[in-house]
Amino acid sequence: MAPKTHPRNSNRLGPSELGLLTELRRAGKTTVAWPADRETVERHTKRPPRLLSQMAQKGLLSRVQRGHYVVLGPGAGSLREEVPPFSTLDAAFAETRYAITFLSALAYYDLTDHAPYAVTLLADLPAGATPPRQIAGVPVRVRAERRDARWFGVRRQEESFGSFRIADPERTIIDSLSLPTLAGGPEVVVRALTRGLANETLRSSRLVRYADRHSIRVARTTGYLLELLGVDEERLAPLESRAKQTRRYDTLFGLDDGGEVEVSRRWWLKSAVPSAIIRAWAAYSE
Repeated sequence: MAPKTHPRNSNRLGPSELGLLTELRRAGKTTVAWPADRETVERHTKRPPRLLSQMAQKGLLSRVQRGHYVVLGPGAGSLREEVPPFSTLDAAFAETRYAITFLSALAYYDLTDHAPYAVTLLADLPAGATPPRQIAGVPVRVRAERRDARWFGVRRQEESFGSFRIADPERTIIDSLSLPTLAGGPEVVVRALTRGLANETLRSSRLVRYADRHSIRVARTTGYLLELLGVDEERLAPLESRAKQTRRYDTLFGLDDGGEVEVSRRWWLKSAVPSAIIRAWAAYSE
């Protein structure tokens, strides 16, 4: 849908608009919010909300939610498509906990060569809310997460186009092991884990710590895979203890076709995927 325009001045850039755009560009800001950026906006007008609304109507800003805008600039028809999706989502989630993770973060950290068709993320959505498929024009795949204990391993990343919140590499792997369907599937996750350990993007000690904090199921899965990949046995002790906290077996990757399974008594796991296949996935991780 084309942006609404003022009939008289849609093609003119006023001094207040030019001044604000210039200051935002010099500061490297790709988003602006009211009243969070009150001091910045008030340097250019005595009526900030009106100025921001007017700039959105002209296509100089893109409104992603009430009071939150992505900076575009003159000639917004083409620039609208050039705004990085991570910046757009950061503006849309200005008042909500979120983190880029799963396949999008695996690709960002070069742990996979697979390119996601939608941005994958965690978000603290209201209870009962249906995860959206699109946010501010950006296709997304969202996993709702409301538990405070699960919001660890997330950082704000600075880039030339702006900043955004993303899970660190180890947390990305943990999320991907928890829900491989959002990370390209089990094979992609195993290869990402193998690549990250080989090029030292991932620290096995942090993986163990995060898996222990996340859940028994993820602790079992992480311990099992790290054992297959030859990680030092002593590092796995905390996960082995965690794996024994319940006496019911989990299914590796949630895959169970009713056929034969391998059983790991150490990790309390049943796997429909033979360990030889998992090692073969790992062998082609480069």
